[in-house]
Amino acid sequence: MKHRIMLSRPMQPAVEARARSQFDALVPDHALSVDELVSHAHAHEAQGLLFSGSLKLDRALIERLPRSLRVAATTSVGFDHIDVDAAANAGIVVTNAPVVTECTADATMLHILAACRRAREHLQVMNDGWGRAFGLSELLGHRVTGSVLGIVGMGRVGQAVAQRARAFGMTILYHSRRRVSPPKKL
Repeated sequence: MKHRIMLSRPMQPAVEARARSQFDALVPDHALSVDELVSHAHAHEAQGLLFSGSLKLDRALIERLPRSLRVAATTSVGFDHIDVDAAANAGIVVTNAPVVTECTADATMLHILAACRRAREHLQVMNDGWGRAFGLSELLGHRVTGSVLGIVGMGRVGQAVAQRARAFGMTILYHSRRRVSPPKKL
């Protein structure tokens, strides 16, 4: 007998396919409202709930969910949208997706580089077929090398961004609750 789970909203096709193959899964065709979520969870006698950071799993919602619910898994990194204590009191284990550190740091550097080097404007020129000449001062952007990067919060993601930024010769300034040891020189 497969465990009964439900998704709070449509997700990537691979996620939905895996949910259907490994579980007795309820997969909605739209993002469920809180009332729909509660109704479907009771009707399905859901044991697990897969949801995103847009759903606030607070005490009031937890109290409305069926007693059959044992696992609430958010696709987000943090728990700031979840009342973890209320979930624990209801016997619900809460999980998240903390494995996105490297991807988040990569995306952060992508955005820094794209903004500094005016990537959107260059992409538009390429999409238009390169049909124009440029003046010497057009689309120059800003150099990343030697720039200063400020990071608020030097946890796993902050440190991973700093590591990438140092590779570009950037100076790192940060604010965090705890002092971070300087990186080891290679």
